[in-house]
Amino acid sequence: MRRRLFAVIVGSVLALAIAGPALADTVPGPGNFRDSGDRTYLYAFGSICGQSTCTDTNVFADAADLQGGDSFVSLCVDQFTYPIRGGGRFRSLSGCAEVGPDVASDLSSGSAEASFPADSCGRRSCTTIQVTLSISLTAVSSPNAYSYTQKNQYQNCTDTYRVRGQAADAEGTIVLNGTSIDAFGQIGEESFAFSTRCR
Repeated sequence: MRRRLFAVIVGSVLALAIAGPALADTVPGPGNFRDSGDRTYLYAFGSICGQSTCTDTNVFADAADLQGGDSFVSLCVDQFTYPIRGGGRFRSLSGCAEVGPDVASDLSSGSAEASFPADSCGRRSCTTIQVTLSISLTAVSSPNAYSYTQKNQYQNCTDTYRVRGQAADAEGTIVLNGTSIDAFGQIGEESFAFSTRCR
């Protein structure tokens, strides 16, 4: 059950990230809008701890094609470094590239790589640095099916998302700026439909 919920959460977050900009551009005022599409994705998480700090790294890669003709691709990283016992400094690194994943048709493997600018932030300031990121995952289970419907209310409009897909648990490696991190996550594919109704 935990794995199933994990797949639903990841799929929901990525679907909202894709659909949001499309809806914002297509529905500037009251009216109705519908579209649907297909997407493949992968997600991975890895953590490295030293004597005083831990660093958690999350990587998302996504490619979606809408029936309306638009396509979206992204490869994103979020990394957080924090003290184990408190009292130290927190640091974060985050950024995205317009690169999609390469996912096997049977969801047995997935990979992505890119070099792109990212925001590196401490407690008081942020700087932009160039990062090199790659991810490679291999499935360690057969794909599990999932489906869900989600509704969001915004002012006088209701957004509805319906998703049906499958995802396989996976393990592999994240390499960020030359540092290799053991990772686990999922490789998935899904079909989705979304609509907006405004009064």
